This record gives sequence, structure tokens and C-alpha cells, in this order.
Amino acid sequence: MEVKVLEKESINAKIKVDIPAKEVSNAYKAVLQSVARQVKIAGFRPGRAPKGVLIKHVGEEILNEEVKDYLVERSLAQALKDNDLVAVSFDIDAKAAQDNSDFSYEVKLELYPDISLAKLDEIIIDTHKEEVSEEELKESLEYLLEQNAILVPVERKIKAKDQLMIDIIRDEEAEATNSSMPIDLAAVDKDFAKQFIGKKINDEFELKVDAPDGEEDIVLKVKITDVKEKELAKLDDDFAKDLGLESFEELEKNVKSNMQYKKDSDTFSEQREEFIEKLLLETDFELPESLVKRQEKIIMAKLTEDLVKEELSFEDYIKEQYSGEADKFYAELKTNAQKKIKTDLILEQLMTDRKTKLTNKEFEGQLAIMANRYNQKTNAFKKEMGKDWLNNYRFMLERDKSVNEALAEILERQDKEKPEPKKAKKSTTSKAKAKTTTKTSKAKAKTTTKTSKAKPATKAKAAKKKTSKKES
Repeated sequence: MEVKVLEKESINAKIKVDIPAKEVSNAYKAVLQSVARQVKIAGFRPGRAPKGVLIKHVGEEILNEEVKDYLVERSLAQALKDNDLVAVSFDIDAKAAQDNSDFSYEVKLELYPDISLAKLDEIIIDTHKEEVSEEELKESLEYLLEQNAILVPVERKIKAKDQLMIDIIRDEEAEATNSSMPIDLAAVDKDFAKQFIGKKINDEFELKVDAPDGEEDIVLKVKITDVKEKELAKLDDDFAKDLGLESFEELEKNVKSNMQYKKDSDTFSEQREEFIEKLLLETDFELPESLVKRQEKIIMAKLTEDLVKEELSFEDYIKEQYSGEADKFYAELKTNAQKKIKTDLILEQLMTDRKTKLTNKEFEGQLAIMANRYNQKTNAFKKEMGKDWLNNYRFMLERDKSVNEALAEILERQDKEKPEPKKAKKSTTSKAKAKTTTKTSKAKAKTTTKTSKAKPATKAKAAKKKTSKKES
């Protein structure tokens, strides 16, 4: 077999594959043997019919087409591999093969792009970690008090933060009976809560409920049937012990620790998004159109599924969301598909460049977590999901691991590069001079801040590396 690259530019290529007559003849024999085992010819046992009889029975044109498919199927993958070509899609131009004759065919290819990522040591993450403030801690502890408050019935006018029970009074002609509803005034919108302030048990009135934009507000006739006041405990050791802890100090420490963990997790997610966005911004390459089209179909399939659940037609959806302009929808669809494909290819390139691998222990741990969500044993879950899903899930986990590790390295580098705060020198100057120095320092700090914000996130791009791609 001989392979010639006729054209190659960016993500498009054209090759020609030549196969000598000897290989064609061998392919012809292999196809005949396969056909002989499958067809039944009167007077001959399966696989024993002479060549001429088989050709006459099957048809020479059909047989030649079978040989052509056989040759292409067994040569194309090797032809691409030998020439380091990774195809997204291909269009084959081949005529039927002839026994004892040379055979050739041409293929137009759409290739995965060569991707050169920005240098990671030049990417700057602007989203910074934040510490839990004293005010935030105070609010959380007060919320904890609210959640564990004792509800005491009261006979007075309603105040803010009371907990109520109301009956929705139906019209006399309505078939449905009255229905009850609890309302915590501390947890609802302030304007909604104001409608209750000053009223008392057994009061009936019209309650206004805000409707979605474009619709009329809802007015319900309601009756207040119960009012309870929240009796709050004190933030002390007794309250901590009621929650199963030894002291208020331990409670405060636990609450702050949980808050900081949540804040750190949210911050890392934001930093991850920023990192990916900067990789997208700094990495430019041509996208294979067939991948974009494939992603558009996936998005459309998901949208169609959602619209069926909502009992909404596609035409009505376009009217509501795009003012009836379908062109806007399809333009947005293409943009979203392009971004998804570009993101997938960039993250896969990052994983390839870093040679990221998931250990079996890590993979089994993630599978155990996933299986637990579905209340299944890990082995039963793996069997149900199947080999293809498991391979794809492992690939996604490896890709996420490469992003998280790369981001962690960038954050660690930035943390090390932070200038250490200078120790304040003992001042022997007058108070007036000290005030002047403070003002000057503040002005300098402001100037420094503005300059650092103007600093570009990245500089040069890394040298191109040719790598194979897994289909997104």
C-alpha cells in the first residue's frame, strides 16, 4: 500500500491510497470465502461452491463493491496513522475493485486542529480567596438561632419575623375547599411580609402576590388562623450543648470552618471558570465544522426534550424567548456549540500536554460516590452503566483533574510571588508628619492597584505540539 498526501492545510486534507493487484486479489479471495459461508447454493455444501458459480449467484458488480469496501476498511485507518492524520470526518471517492488489478481511492478529510495552549506560567488568576468576615459569622450564628427557635403562640398584632398560618378562602362557587399555608415572615420578601404586619388572628383580607413579568398580579382572599413568635436562645455554652457540642467556642469554630470551606469551594469554582475562559481567550484555532454541527444537534435534542416536558411548542418558544426571530436563536445555537467544542478540545489538549492520568483507586472512589447517589453497590452500578459509559466517565474525570491540578499550580505560584508585607518602623516624627505619610501611602497604594489591574493576563503562546484528539 502506498499513501500520498495530495493536499493539507489547517484542518483539511486530501490523500490518495494505492493498493497493488496482489493485495486486491487476496482481498477478493477473502470476500469470496466469506460470501461462500453465508449463501446457500443448491447442489453445493456451504463454502464448497466453485468461484464461478459464486460470482454468478452473487453478481459480479455486488462482489466488486464488497471487495472495495473490504479494502478501504482495512487500509484507511493505517493510512491515516502512518501520516499522523487524525480525522474528524472523511469523504471517500472510490470505484469498484477488480480482481487481479491495482486499486486506488481518494479521501477528503476534516482533521482535528493542532492546538498550542498559552503558557500556564503567564496566566494570572484575578479571583482571590476570601476569609469569612466577623459580620458573616455573626449572621450565620443568628440564622442558626432562628432555625432552632421555639415557636410560642401569641395573641397580639403581627410583627416582623413571626411565623403564621393562613387559610386561602375560595369562592363559594369554587369546587376546591379552603387550603392552609404556613408563612415565615423572616424568610419571605419584605414587601410581601409588610401586608401582614399589624394584623392579628382571624383577620381576613386580600393578599397581593406578585406574578411573573407580563402577567397580572394574583389577589387571594386569606384568613390568619395562627400567629407564633420565635423565642430565641442566647449564643452561649447552653445553646451549643443543645446542639451536641461542648461550648460556644467550639460551635463558633465549627460554623466558621464550614463557612470557610463553602467559600473556598465557591472561590475555586470561580477561579476554575476564569482559568478556562483565559485559555479560551488565548488559544486560537479553526474548528471542524462537522463537530460544531454535531454539537448543535445535541443541544437541539436536549431543548426538544425540555419543551416536550413543558408542553411548549418550538414555535411558541421562539416567540417567547426570541420575539419570534428564529435567526437569532440559530445564531446563538451556533455560538454555544462552537464554544462547547472549543472548550472540550482545549481541555483535552491540556490533559494531553500534562499527561494526566487517573489512578484506579481514584476512579473507584469516584464510582463509589456516584453509585451511592443512586443507592447502589459499586459493582452493580458499573455493570448497569456499561463499558462505554465507564470509559467516557474516566476520561471526563481525567480532564477535570488536569484542569484542577494546573489551576492549583498557578494559584500556588501567585501566592509565592506575593510581596511580603514590610514591617513598620518605629516612628519618631510628629503626629502631623505621620498623617502626611499615611495619606501618601494610600495614594501610592491606589496607583499600584490600578497598574496591577492593567497587567495583561498572558503574554506569548507556547510552541505548537501535534497531538491526537479524542472526539468530544
